[in-house]
Amino acid sequence: MIGPETLLALAAICVGLFSGNVLNLILDNIEVEPDFNVQLLKRRCKYCRETPSWRDTAPVQRWFRVGRPSRCCHSRIGPRRFLVELISGTLAVVLVFAPPSHRVVWDTAFHWQGAVACAFHQFFVLALLGCSVASIENDMQTPSEFTHGALGAGLIGSLVVPGLAGTLHVPGLSRWTDSLLYALFGVLAGMAMPWVLRIAYMRLRREEGMSVPIIWLMGGAGAYLGGWDASLALMLASSVASVTLAGQVTLKSVWKGANWPKKVGLVPFLCGSSLVFLFFGDRIREVLFP
Repeated sequence: MIGPETLLALAAICVGLFSGNVLNLILDNIEVEPDFNVQLLKRRCKYCRETPSWRDTAPVQRWFRVGRPSRCCHSRIGPRRFLVELISGTLAVVLVFAPPSHRVVWDTAFHWQGAVACAFHQFFVLALLGCSVASIENDMQTPSEFTHGALGAGLIGSLVVPGLAGTLHVPGLSRWTDSLLYALFGVLAGMAMPWVLRIAYMRLRREEGMSVPIIWLMGGAGAYLGGWDASLALMLASSVASVTLAGQVTLKSVWKGANWPKKVGLVPFLCGSSLVFLFFGDRIREVLFP
């Protein structure tokens, strides 16, 4: 007999694969038409802009067609759709059985707050994944649909599930007000540091350092992680990005004839560090501040 944990894992995999498929459709539409409307979402081929066959866009089934020609214009099907669905499905299972909010979906009975918290965290994971892929594919351009959506969903989630990101523990406040204030402070703290760095870079270099989408992205991260973890995530991402860029420049100077990949912006590093702090923020803080 199939137990509830197995059914829960299967349901999480299905939700993760379906949401990853929807994210792929959004990314395809952004690549074809950057100013698209989410309400007009439809299947599009980024090469011929025609509607591809459902057999080339169905979840899981497309995994077996990576590298093969599409049926609409015979262009090669890349691995991005496969990777997005695989990551989305895997993280959906992780969110259910190792929830960042510490609210379980099932122990001896079903817990609706745990399920709703997992849904909001899955939305955040998809927003981070979408920002990373869109930034890499579209020359470091980050769509506002993902950044604004993550920020709004984080604030709504703090009301629906009190303590989704954390609480201030202020005496006399209801748990909903306390949770919302914590998320708002997280948004402000997450947006403050990149905004200050943006102003300082403009004053010193007369160039744009931190872009506006990065500021919105860190605001969304602050709504889910809290201001402290969002600030640490920004510092971690900046450090890793600097080391990566320095290593890439060094290797280019050594092997000048090699065909190196194009430059990757800060957004994928920010999304990766936000995911790290989403799942391991408590442990990292215990190590840094014992």
